Amino acid sequence: MRRILSGVAVGLVAFCVVGGEALAFSVSYDQTVFQRGTVSASKVVIKDQMFRIEFTGGAGSEERVIIRNEDGIFQYLPAEGQAVRLSSLEKVQQPLEALDDYAAYLDEHQAELIGAEIVNGITCDVYRFTDSDGAGLTTAWVWRGKQFPVRVELGEGEERTVVELTHIRLDVTPHESAFQLPANVQIIDVDGGFALE
Repeated sequence: MRRILSGVAVGLVAFCVVGGEALAFSVSYDQTVFQRGTVSASKVVIKDQMFRIEFTGGAGSEERVIIRNEDGIFQYLPAEGQAVRLSSLEKVQQPLEALDDYAAYLDEHQAELIGAEIVNGITCDVYRFTDSDGAGLTTAWVWRGKQFPVRVELGEGEERTVVELTHIRLDVTPHESAFQLPANVQIIDVDGGFALE
């Protein structure tokens, strides 16, 4: 097994400089999370440090949107016309880490290349490492041509969480309005973190 080489980033870089001008990182994808016998689906759009996650699953569940922008993190409930300002999100409630430079993230975690597989028609290199944030053993299937994860398994056994990314678009140009709350939304502030149901 070999470790990913330091500094080798094929594809994504958060702030590339082309002709002296910084380019923003942006991506959109569908995300499915399998955790403790439950499945949640969402649509994710990211631009630099901002993101929008629209939850699409669950029978009888209310539509929810998580937005992070320059004003903070919000859980928006469109049906109620309300948003709750959050101080933080749990790791599984936000986009995967370091999507703007996943090769560097793998190198930082001393990930080992353990094989190659095709996931949803995409040729992937498979890496394994120990997550320093408490997720334990992590396995990542990384799109070989783009250095972007398409599947990540966190932990083992019954505590294992599987995150799958599909319909990945690295060429999106999301409008700033995607990361803003509608003008007439009532914002409620809460202390501490907030767990999504």
